[in-house]
Parts: sequence; C-alpha cells; structure tokens
Amino acid sequence: MAPETTGNSLLLEELRRYLDALQLTQKNLTEVLASKRKAIEQAQSERLQTLGPYEEEAVRRMQLLSGERKRLLEVARQQNLPSDNLRNLVRAIGGEQRDALLARMEQASQSLTTIRRESATHWIAARRGLLQYTELLELIARRGRKASGYSAKEQALATGGGLLDTTV
Repeated sequence: MAPETTGNSLLLEELRRYLDALQLTQKNLTEVLASKRKAIEQAQSERLQTLGPYEEEAVRRMQLLSGERKRLLEVARQQNLPSDNLRNLVRAIGGEQRDALLARMEQASQSLTTIRRESATHWIAARRGLLQYTELLELIARRGRKASGYSAKEQALATGGGLLDTTV
C-alpha cells in the first residue's frame, strides 16, 4: 500500500470529484433513458424528439468522463501507483476512504450495467420499428402484393442477368 502523501491526497480528491461527476451523469442519463422508454411505450414521437438532445448531452459527458478516467490512470502510472483500473488505485491509496470509494465505484458499475441494458432495449425497439416501416413501405410500393422470394426477373437482376458473367 502506498504511504499517504500530498500527491496521493490530491489524486484521491480528483478521484472523488470524478466519482461525483460520474454518478451525477449516470443518474441524469438513467432518468433520460427511463423517460425515453416511457415515450417509446406510449408512441410519443414528440417526446422522443425533445429527449434526444438531453440524451446526447449526457452521452457526451460520459465520453468526457472516460477521458478523465484515462487521465487519472496516467497520473497514477507516472507516480508508480496501480494504473490498470481505478479500483486497484483506490485499494492502494484509499486509506480510510477506501471502503467508501470502492462502494461508490460498485454503485457506478451497477448504474452502467443498467444504462447499457436500457440502451440495448431502445436499440432493439428502434430496429424492430424500422423493419416494420420498411415492410410497410415495400407493401405500398408493390400495391399490397408481397414480393415473391424467387422470381426469375429479380434473380436475373441480382446476378447481373444472363449476358453478364458476374464471376469476372
């Protein structure tokens, strides 16, 4: 364990500020994603449009925090402290604050899991919606008739036709 030094105290203070910003940003993003899920469930397209900029801003802040995390680990590396991850750094220099900081890191990790799951759910819903709209547009374009799966004309177009050798 690294002895308590002024450099370590400063690094611990930076870690606390980083965790404060991370947890606040995660809270904001979680709230936006929950509102977005509700808007998707209730088909509120106007609400989805108003939530977009808030989500983008929260994601931008998360990206900035990722850069801050890298910077903190680089500072730790320069001070010959554990720099593979923040948990190991806190275990090395945390002192009396170690347990509290590790608990906050665990909360942040759980929040990130929730954010990832919610984002994946939104992506799946958007993808399914896109596929349904695509099928609807295709039905409209074909005047209500479904495309045949193996029409000779479509097959010829897909392979370049009878006079074109597509293997060349």
